Amino acid sequence: CESERARIEGWIEMQRKLSAAPMIDPEDDDAADMRRMAEANADRSRKPSNHPFKQQALKAWKPVLSPSNVVPTFFGVGALFAVIGGALLGVTNEASEFTVEYTRCTALDSGGGSTGQSCADLIAADGSYRSPETPWNRCQCDVEFSLSGFKGEDTYLYYALTNYYQNQRRYANSRDDLQLRSLETEPSDDCDPLTQSPDGRPYAPCGLIANSLFNDTVQLFDAAGAVVQLRGDGIAWSTDVNVKFANPTIPSGGTLCDATGLDNSTAPPPNWWQPACELGADNVSALCDASTQNNSATGCSYAPWSPFFGSSGLGYQNEDFIVWMRTATLPRFKKLWRRIPGGLPDGVYRARIGYNYPVISFAGTKSLQFGTTTGLGGKSTFLPGVFLAFGLLMLTAGIVFVAMWKSSFYGIRVADTRSVQINTVVGNSAYAME
Repeated sequence: CESERARIEGWIEMQRKLSAAPMIDPEDDDAADMRRMAEANADRSRKPSNHPFKQQALKAWKPVLSPSNVVPTFFGVGALFAVIGGALLGVTNEASEFTVEYTRCTALDSGGGSTGQSCADLIAADGSYRSPETPWNRCQCDVEFSLSGFKGEDTYLYYALTNYYQNQRRYANSRDDLQLRSLETEPSDDCDPLTQSPDGRPYAPCGLIANSLFNDTVQLFDAAGAVVQLRGDGIAWSTDVNVKFANPTIPSGGTLCDATGLDNSTAPPPNWWQPACELGADNVSALCDASTQNNSATGCSYAPWSPFFGSSGLGYQNEDFIVWMRTATLPRFKKLWRRIPGGLPDGVYRARIGYNYPVISFAGTKSLQFGTTTGLGGKSTFLPGVFLAFGLLMLTAGIVFVAMWKSSFYGIRVADTRSVQINTVVGNSAYAME
């Protein structure tokens, strides 16, 4: 028996080791302990026990694949995915969506009439419409449209851009997260080339992403000319607002513009009209619009991130700024801009756009997008499309396999396992069994 043989071999090996060891006084207590340990280990063996798990002989299911069991699997999986895709499509179709493009909307003159020239061409030809030094030159345009299907449901307003590559490596890395959390005042090298202003002051915030902050404005009016309330709170992720972005400590008796890191020792990015400490501040007495064009005596201020336009949050915690800093993956994207609680009744609306953000230089477009949500989020056919496409693929494959199975042209037949020869080798002899 194997176990008896293993025990004897172990005992012989122990005796060999003991005979090779130096002589030990039999009266020594340590010697007695060693003898007892040797006797206890005599029955031990390094051979694993004769268990299916230790001998790698567990039972296994080895299915024989044949058309009779493969084809139903294809049809079953295809039907399941098709049903799920159809259900998802039905849910996402319950959400409403409406898009208004305003890339080349017609500019308004100082009296509110049409100039016949698009804002896109106007700001491209005249740099004063984009210069922080001439805030009174503002281009505005009106866009009218009809809405339906948004009544009684919370509606979300997005701005959508195309041909805008926020995923470009140098652009996406051009930020300093420690500075955005007010843990550092000096920009890191990641912000290069926008780390310091020409006068040597560090930019706050630094980097290409912050410098290109979206700065169009929108006001919405119904058919009677009443202003529709647009809310800018709750548009950013709570983790971003409370963790990833933080303002420096405000000194006693001062304001955010007196805090270290946002005071006069820092400079706003080159394309900004106001310092970061004034983002979301309600300190503008007169806003510049189309009526102030070419009139520097108005004394107005340009503040696209003012509460007047629904912007929420102060400084680094301004939600318009936070939403923009979360870069998009694809060149065609939309970002949440405003919320409209309770939705919009069906009817005609007019959006007055403060046109400041240039896009035609890179062949891009700008749009307003209104949307509602369901349990799956906003309106999107991507996920239902994936399920439906995979289901259709599986069903098509099943049909093809059935045709091949039934067609004598391919000569496919189920194997007869009774005619399979099994060759087994035992020791030095081999035999065949049918």
